Amino acid sequence: MLNASAALAILGGGGGGFGAGPTISSLAAFKNYQKDQVKAREAFMDQQTVQNEIDYFKRNAPKLNTIEDLLDNQRVLRFVLSSFGLEGDADKPGKIKAILKSDPDDVNSYANRLNDKRFGEFAKFMNATKLGATNLHISSNQNELTDKYLANEFEKDMGRKSPYLRDAIFFLREVNKATSTYDVLGSLPMRAIVTQTIGLPQEIARQSLEKQISLIEAKFDITKASLNSEDTPRTSLDVLTDDISALATARKQVTGAVNVLSSLESQLTSLRTTLQDVPNVTNTSGAYAAEIPIQEAAIESLLQQKGLIAKADSAVTELDTIVNRLDEITAAARTAEDADALTALQNEFTSLVSQVTGNTGIVNSASFTDPNDGNSYNLLRSGGDGGAGITAIAGDSITTTVKDDGTAVVTKGVDLANFLTELQNADTNFQAANFATITTDIVAVETNLGTAGTDFSAAKVQNGVNSAGIDGTVAPIVFAHQINSTIIANGQSAVDDGIKRANRTLELLADIRQLSEDALDPAADLVAINDSYSNIVSLLTAEINTPGSVTDGTTTVTYDNLLTGGATDYIVQSTNPPPADVLIRANGGALDTDILAALPGTITAGNAQTLYDDIDNTYTPAGETLRDQLTADKAVFDLAANKLDPYGSVDSQVRTIQDGLDGLLAGAARDDRNLLSEHEQDILLQLDSISTLLTISAETGFKSSFTTALESLEFQVANGGSQSEREQVLNDALFAASSALSSLRGEDYALAIQEEILNSRKVELEGDTSDSAFLKPTQNTEFAIQFIEQYLIKKDAEAFGTSFGAPNNSYLIGLIQPIAPVAGSGLNILG
Repeated sequence: MLNASAALAILGGGGGGFGAGPTISSLAAFKNYQKDQVKAREAFMDQQTVQNEIDYFKRNAPKLNTIEDLLDNQRVLRFVLSSFGLEGDADKPGKIKAILKSDPDDVNSYANRLNDKRFGEFAKFMNATKLGATNLHISSNQNELTDKYLANEFEKDMGRKSPYLRDAIFFLREVNKATSTYDVLGSLPMRAIVTQTIGLPQEIARQSLEKQISLIEAKFDITKASLNSEDTPRTSLDVLTDDISALATARKQVTGAVNVLSSLESQLTSLRTTLQDVPNVTNTSGAYAAEIPIQEAAIESLLQQKGLIAKADSAVTELDTIVNRLDEITAAARTAEDADALTALQNEFTSLVSQVTGNTGIVNSASFTDPNDGNSYNLLRSGGDGGAGITAIAGDSITTTVKDDGTAVVTKGVDLANFLTELQNADTNFQAANFATITTDIVAVETNLGTAGTDFSAAKVQNGVNSAGIDGTVAPIVFAHQINSTIIANGQSAVDDGIKRANRTLELLADIRQLSEDALDPAADLVAINDSYSNIVSLLTAEINTPGSVTDGTTTVTYDNLLTGGATDYIVQSTNPPPADVLIRANGGALDTDILAALPGTITAGNAQTLYDDIDNTYTPAGETLRDQLTADKAVFDLAANKLDPYGSVDSQVRTIQDGLDGLLAGAARDDRNLLSEHEQDILLQLDSISTLLTISAETGFKSSFTTALESLEFQVANGGSQSEREQVLNDALFAASSALSSLRGEDYALAIQEEILNSRKVELEGDTSDSAFLKPTQNTEFAIQFIEQYLIKKDAEAFGTSFGAPNNSYLIGLIQPIAPVAGSGLNILG
C-alpha cells in the first residue's frame, strides 16, 4: 500500500516544501484563490495549450471504437486518464488494458480490487467490456470528461504555483462526493490529507478497516465536511441532462414492451398465414401431392415408433437409478460391519433385482401395445419373449419412410435378455455370499454387474439416438395429409387431463395416509380425523369421477375420463378404402374401482394400519402406474396432434405462446417497470427543464384480453371448429397485441420528439461555457474549509522548518489565529 507521502505525491503535494524558502505560504495562496475562484479558473481555461488539448480530444474521441484504438492514441488516453486523476499511468498500457477489460459491476474485478477507487470509477465510466471506446462518442460524456480534465489539470497548475494548494482544491472538490469515512479511505490522496491533518501515523493502514474508521471519525466528521447532494446547486445543464436521462429511461421502458408486442404480432401473423394455407397444403393435387400418400402410409408406423421410444425412455430412467444403486450396494458389501449389515444389503439387492426381472419387471413391462394389430412390442426386448407376451421386432428395427426423397425414421432395439440374465446371476451370487468370505464372494457379483452395465449402457445410448432421430427427422417436414384433427385433439386433452387428475389423486392419497398414521396414536382424536377424512374422500371422489371440460358459455365439451374408463382408442385416420382405421390408444384405468370402492367408510383404530398399508402397497401404486402409462401415451398423442395434423400443428404453436406468455411478458421489464404488467402504474415523467409532466400509460389490460382470445381456441379445437373459427381466435389475439403496440408506439413517438427538443437545447447550453461545471466555484461547508486550512498550516509549518506544536512559535501562532474554529463547528484537531 502507498504511504501518505506517496499518495500526496500523486497530486503533487506532500513532496517537500519550498526548497530555499517560500515567499508566500500555501495558506495565503489558498485564501487568495478563495476570493475569486472563477477568475482563476477562467484564466487557466483560456490558455491556448489547454484549449488545444480539449479540441484534440473532442475531434478524435469519436474516431475510437475499441480498447486498442484508445491505447494507440496516447494523447486522447492521457486526456481521459487525467479526467480521473490517473494520468500518471498513461505509460502503463498493460495495466490500463486490464482495467478496461474489468467488469465494472464485479467487486472482485481487477479495477475494483486496486487500492485507489478512481480506477474502478474509470472502468465503470468507460464500460469497455460492452462498449469498447464508444462511450467517448457521446457528447454529454465528452463534456463530463472535459470538465473533469479541466479540474484535474487546473489543480496541478495551481500546485505548481504554490505547494499543497493542489491538495486543498482537490480535497474540497472530492469531499462533497464522500458519504462515509469509507469513501475517504478508498481514495489514497484523500486518506493522506485527512490522516496527516489529524495527526494519525501512516502505520494505521496496517490495522483493520473498522479500526481505521474509528480513529479517523474520532477527529473528522464526514457528515460535517460533505455537502449533501441536494444542497449542491444544479445548473441549467444539470437539469436538462437529468430530463434527457429520464426520457431515455422511459423510452427504454416503452421499447421493452414494444419489442415483446412486436414479437407476438409477428408470431401470430405468421401463424395466421400458415393456418390460411392449410387447405392448399392438404390439397391432394397441390404442392405436396407427392408427399401425401407417403405420409398417409407412414402415420401408423410413426405412432408405433413414438410409443415404443416413450415406453423405453420411462423404463431406462427407472433402470438407471436401480443399476446405480446395485453398484453402491455391492461396494458397501465389501465393508459391511457384520453379518446383519450384509443381510440387509442382500435383501435390498434382491428387492431391486425383482423390480427389473420377470414378466412384470421394468424391462418386460416397457412394452407398447399397438391398438392397430393388438401386438406388444418392446425396444428393450426386441427379440421377443413369449412368456411376457412380447412380439419380436423384425430385424430389431423399424424403418418408416416419411418423404418422397427416401427420408426415413429408423428406430432400433437393443435386446436386454442378457442384461436380465446377468442381474439374476448377480443376485444368486450375492445371496450366496458369506460375511466371512465377502471380499472373495463379491467378485463374481461385480463381474455380473459389469456385464449387465455394459448391456444397459448400450440400450440407453441407442434409445437416446432413437428419440433424437424421430424428433429430428419429422421436425422440418410439412405434414400435408389431413387426419382427424378434432378426435386427436380431444384424445390429447383427455390424456393431459388424466395426468393432472392422477397427480392430484396421489396428493390426496398422501393426505389420507397421514390421517391413517395419526389414527394409530392411542390418543388420536378420531372424530377430527374422520371429519378431515370425509372431506378428503369427497375431493378424491370428485377428482377421479369428474373429467375436465371446456365451454364457450353455451356449449360444453367434456373430455373422456381416463381415470375410470379404461383403455380408450381414438381414430387418427379412416382408411380409404378400408379395411381398418388407424388408431391411437390412451391406456386409462379404473381408479373408481381400484381406489374409491376399496376405501373404508371411516378410519378406526382397528383399520388404520390396514389403510396405511393399502395406500402404500395398492392404492398409490395403482395411481402411479396409471399416471406413468398416460405420460408415455402423451408422447404419442403429442406427435399426432402437434406435428402430424396440419391444423393441430398450428394449434400447438398457439398453445406454446399461451403457455409461455408470462415469461414473454416478463421480458418487457426495464428498470423495474413493466408496461405490460397487469399491476403496473402509469409512468409520470416530470421534465423540470420545460416544466412539463408527461404520462406514459401502462397497458394493464393487455394480458387479460390477449389470454381470453387465446383461451377460446381450446373450445374451438374440442368442438370441431372450422378454419375460419380458428382464424378468428388469431385475429382477436392479434387485435389485442396490435392495439397495445400501436398505443405504445405513439407514446414512444411523443417521447422521441421531446427528447429531440431537449437534446437540441443541450447542444446550445454545451456551447455556452458560462454553464460549464468547471467554471462554477466550489461550495463547501465551513467545517471542510477550516479542516483544509489546518492541513495547509501543517504543511506551511513543515516548509518553514517549524515543528508543529512547538511552544511560543510566533509564525505558527500567526497562521492559526485567523482561522480559529467557529463555535459549534466540531473541528478541534489542535486539541
